[in-house]
Amino acid sequence: MHHHVDRLVIGGGESSGAVLQVLGMTTFRVESSMAPGVPALVPVYEKKPVFFLESGNFGQEDFFVRALKDVYV
Repeated sequence: MHHHVDRLVIGGGESSGAVLQVLGMTTFRVESSMAPGVPALVPVYEKKPVFFLESGNFGQEDFFVRALKDVYV
């Protein structure tokens, strides 16, 4: 079964790096920011998926809810 993913939200700096490495994603365009320190990353050769990589103390309390619900790009 094939699933289409438009957006992937990953919490944690090391987790973010590991997921992108497994997916083979290495080059991104930085798009609009959904929170200070949390830009939307779009693979250079594709329009989707959009990645939001949250690490440390970035983002508001409702960061994950907003990242999965709202459209930022």
